[in-house]
This record gives sequence, C-alpha cells and structure tokens, in this order.
Amino acid sequence: MQTSQIYLFHYINNSPSFSFRYCLEDLANEILYEIFEYLDPYDIYKGFYNLNKRFHNLAIHSNVLTKINVSTMSKSNFEDYYRNILIPNRNQIKLLRLSNPFTADIIFSPPRTILNFGHLETLILDNVQIRYFTKVFNRLIDLPKLHSLTISLVGYNQSVDLLFIHTFRLPKLKYCKIEYQRKDNNNEPFQLYFTQCYSSPIECLIINGRFPVHAFRNLLCCLPKLQHLSIDYLVDSRYYMEQEELSHIELKYLKHVSLKFDLIYFYEFEKIIKEFFYHVEILRLTTHYDERFLNAKRWEKLIMSYMPYLRIFDISHQDSMKNDLRYHDYTYYGKPDDQICSNIQEKNLNSVKHLYIASEEIGDDCVNYFPNVNELSIEESVDLISATLHRMIPLKATDETSY
Repeated sequence: MQTSQIYLFHYINNSPSFSFRYCLEDLANEILYEIFEYLDPYDIYKGFYNLNKRFHNLAIHSNVLTKINVSTMSKSNFEDYYRNILIPNRNQIKLLRLSNPFTADIIFSPPRTILNFGHLETLILDNVQIRYFTKVFNRLIDLPKLHSLTISLVGYNQSVDLLFIHTFRLPKLKYCKIEYQRKDNNNEPFQLYFTQCYSSPIECLIINGRFPVHAFRNLLCCLPKLQHLSIDYLVDSRYYMEQEELSHIELKYLKHVSLKFDLIYFYEFEKIIKEFFYHVEILRLTTHYDERFLNAKRWEKLIMSYMPYLRIFDISHQDSMKNDLRYHDYTYYGKPDDQICSNIQEKNLNSVKHLYIASEEIGDDCVNYFPNVNELSIEESVDLISATLHRMIPLKATDETSY
C-alpha cells in the first residue's frame, strides 16, 4: 500500500464521521495528487472543483487531466465539464476518449476547435456518427502528436471509403482501430476502393467489421510500415467494379496477422500470402466453408516457400455436414482437394438428389461424382458443356434441369 493510501486509511479509521469532510484539507498537495491518480478526472472535477480555491487549483493542475475519459453523463453535465475543465486544460490533454454522440458534436463544432488540443496523442471516439469525420479529419492532420486513433461508428454504415482514406492521410498515426457495422445484404455491393497509394505510417491496424476481399490487396499496398494486422471479417464481394491494382510493396515489418474469413476461397488468400506475407512470424486464421484450408500438404509447401519466418500458425476451420438421410441438396463451388474428407464426400454425396453448380472450376477426374442426382441447377454465369456434366453426374438419370 502506498503512503497516500495509508495516510487516507488512517484518517478514515481514526476520525469521527462528522469531521471526516475536513480530513482531506489536512493532507499535503503531493498526497492529494497521488489520490487523484485513482480517480476519474470527471469525479475529481465534481468532488473537488467547487470545494474551495485550494481544491479548485488542485483539480485544474492535476496530471490526471492529461487523460480524459468522458463516459456516460448528461449533455448538460458534459457542457459544464467541457467549459470548466477541457477548455482550460486543452494544452496538456494527451488522451481524449468520447463515448457519447453529443460529445463529438460539442467538441468538433466548429471543426477547427480540435486544433486547440495541440498535445493530443490518443483520440478514442465511441458510438460516433460517420458524418463528424468528414468535417474534422482535415483538422486532425494538423495535430502534430496524434499517433493513436480508435473509431467506433454507431449504426449501420454501408460506405466507409472516406473513413479509411482520411485515416491513412494522418501523418503521425501508428495505431488505428476501426469498428463499424454493415447490413448483410447480398444484393447490395460492398464498394470499398483504394485507388491511390497513401503510404500511411500505421504500424498496427485493427478492423472490426466486414471488409471486402477485393480491396484487401490495395489496402496492404498503403501500409509499408505495418507490423500487426487484425481483420474481422474478410468477406466475399461478388458485385464490385474492377479496380486498378496498386504497385506492389514489400511488407518487411509485418510480423503478426490475425484474420477471419467468411466464404473466402483458399486460392484468394494464397495469392496474398505469396505477395505480402514473407516476413510474417505469427499467423492466426478462422476460416469457414472452403475445406481446402485444411489441406496440410498445401500449407506445408506454402509456408516453406513463402513464409520462412513463420513461428506460430493457428487455424480454426468451421463447417458442417448434414445427416445422410437429409443430405439431398448440394451446391458445387469448386473441386475439393483429394486429401480432404474423401471418405465423407463419397458417403454423403451419394445421397445428393439436387445439384446446384456455381463454379466453372471442375477437374477432369469428376466422373460420376454425384451418381444419384435427378435434378440439376446451373448458375447463369457458368458455361458448361455436355462432356463436363458427364464427368459429374449420370445425365440419363436427371429428370429436371434449370438455369
């Protein structure tokens, strides 16, 4: 127990309750400052600011005021706190966390107000609407010491292009965490494009939100100093406009990668590994759907050739298989690897009655792969010839075909 704690404990246990309010006035300033280290700045303000002139000055000049965490409070209380504490101490505040939407409305109105926080190093914005960023980001560029930014958007956000573009323009940023939600709508394309290489100084990037796989490569091309990457989730992006690929860069500082996939094929990720993951030491993956992620021989070859520094490889694959008696419909996305669940495939695919083909990636050895199919559906974009179908199903047994 520290000296200040012992001193305060002594007063509490040896003073009558009616006189305890006077105990703190007997403590030296140094001890009070140590006590303040255990209190939230807002509690210091509410508890000491209006007691008397001495405590008023102590509350204003406390080093605790370098870290401001504005949690749940009413708008009127925050306006009072902002006027009496934040504005007078804006030059010493190093960390600012805002957790209510109206706090950003007050601090960023007008947007140039943020420039008053010249020593700000860490900015955390929770439950904030994206419209504030388009107003304030141009001002954040002028904060000379801002190196850490955490953004959590409120509500659903279908377009986050500007959020990433503006963030990558911050000249001193080392740590960035972005959290957002999107409505999972397959009919609405997830458009996110990086058409310029911004060469961001970010070293640690955490994305808690659905990120389109088509933009992943260009994202990496904007992060030459990247050391730590975490994305939850990389998702398929069917309906998107082709974008020009940015020039390749070597991510020689990238050591730690953690990714979750939702309906991403192995070959898509394999391309990224070959181009960017040469220096990765820790790789953690959560995969879903594509069983080729379980091909040990393919991984062994890939790691030995393209990830020679890898020390830790952790993969969690999530999938399910229906019961034989109910396994009547099957969607074919591509040819599975021979080494994966071959016995399960033979046992279960014999019971498939309705086959839906959604891929042109069909191997030459798919002879009677689905021997009991009597109904066939083919995706409109898939162009198959009769010889290909003969390798997959017995056409004579097919009662119905739809396109």
